[in-house]
Amino acid sequence: MDYIKPNIKLVRTIEGFYLFDVNTNNIVEINETLYNYFDCIVKGIMDHKDISIDAKDVNTVEKMKKDGLLTGVRKIEIEHSMTEFLEDILNNELAHLCLQVTQNCNLRCEYCVFSGSYVNRVHSNKRMDWKVAKRAIDFLYEHSGNSDNEILIGFYGGEPILEIDLIKKCVEYAKKTFRDKDVQFNLTTNATLLNDEIIDYLFQSDFAITISLDGPEEVQDLHRVWIDGSGSFNKVIKNIEKMLAKRKYETSDKVILNSVLTDDVDLKSILYFFNKDSRVNQFTHQISLVNDVNLVAEKEKGENNNREVREYEIFKAFLYGIGRIPKDMVSQMASSYVYSVVDGFYNRSIGEKQLNKAHPGGPCIPGQHKLFCDVEGNLYPCERVSETSEIMKMGNIYDGFDICAAKQILNVGKVTEDECIKCWAFDFCSQCIAFADGGDEVSREKRLKECGRVRNDVENMMKDYIILQKRGCEFEKFLNIKV
Repeated sequence: MDYIKPNIKLVRTIEGFYLFDVNTNNIVEINETLYNYFDCIVKGIMDHKDISIDAKDVNTVEKMKKDGLLTGVRKIEIEHSMTEFLEDILNNELAHLCLQVTQNCNLRCEYCVFSGSYVNRVHSNKRMDWKVAKRAIDFLYEHSGNSDNEILIGFYGGEPILEIDLIKKCVEYAKKTFRDKDVQFNLTTNATLLNDEIIDYLFQSDFAITISLDGPEEVQDLHRVWIDGSGSFNKVIKNIEKMLAKRKYETSDKVILNSVLTDDVDLKSILYFFNKDSRVNQFTHQISLVNDVNLVAEKEKGENNNREVREYEIFKAFLYGIGRIPKDMVSQMASSYVYSVVDGFYNRSIGEKQLNKAHPGGPCIPGQHKLFCDVEGNLYPCERVSETSEIMKMGNIYDGFDICAAKQILNVGKVTEDECIKCWAFDFCSQCIAFADGGDEVSREKRLKECGRVRNDVENMMKDYIILQKRGCEFEKFLNIKV
């Protein structure tokens, strides 16, 4: 049998041995002998006399080859499939604008990207004036001619409620400007500045509101603190109770509670609080992790006491998928991971790829998902990137888009082209431009530093998918899950 070195990834689970064919996205169950055979080939062991396979396995391999599997690494050029359409999309199909109305905040949360723990952002007194805000809304209108009927404008900080008067002017102007479209609004707030008047206004204006609440008092007050270091829980929960009192606005459908999970808190107490406390259990709850991109000092890898709890919650979600437990036993905190498994593997395209150009997964189309406008009117792909980095800037509301800059953001994989082409996780990569932020350049070193983590995450998701599929999981249950 001819020696081959196919573009594959071998996966071993508790139930069997599998081969993932990179060029077709096929996952094939194989026996242990074939697993060891291919393992030697992948590792470059040329003399494989000790791993010879019998006639039955030879036929299996030949059939796989006949079906288009086991081919070598594709010769492709790294280029995103939407590159040639990017200019037209940015000029005509925008539908979501995020306005940074202030860089100031009345809290000093320790893990905030403005906290001083990051190499770029810090709190400042910079605020967006009406001239910039008005021009930004006009800019969205001018670039949304071919977009769908729904327009979404978000308000971001700092703490956006500090600029509630500006927000009100923006809402009024946007409704007049987009007369022929459905304009919706959202904001993320720490909820400390809410009062009856502001709450009434936000609900009457049909705002979707994300409130930052990490958990019960002992959790919230650990990191979400006032400038003097005291905790913010009592103020936040009081304002949430005010929202609940206004049931005529159907608050539970308009409010999401978001927790930032750190290693030094008890995840069990957080889940118990959001499931059992009547002040919060009517709202959708989601959990996010601390941003570790662009930290001044690398985060110490301490013991993560929440790993077992998190994995147990994900396990329960999987039990629901295979029909072993009811949906009401599933925690919302498992939603993001479960959705990633379903979207990445259940929804994957299977078949031989013929493209000469491709790009690793990860980057969204910059500006289309959520165009971010800072206090001065500069434009960025979204609010997750740093507005202090030159490479993230893709134009401004006065001069328009810098298409070359936008294409560089979209094609971030070019900086690691050789490594990406050979990577088995090419289609499942989760790295966007934020992971390659070198300030004034796209950092090859920073991007490569994340590769091991990405591949490990993808392999774990693939294993979970394989086991779930083996157990007859109804993946459709998760397609409309909230993340």
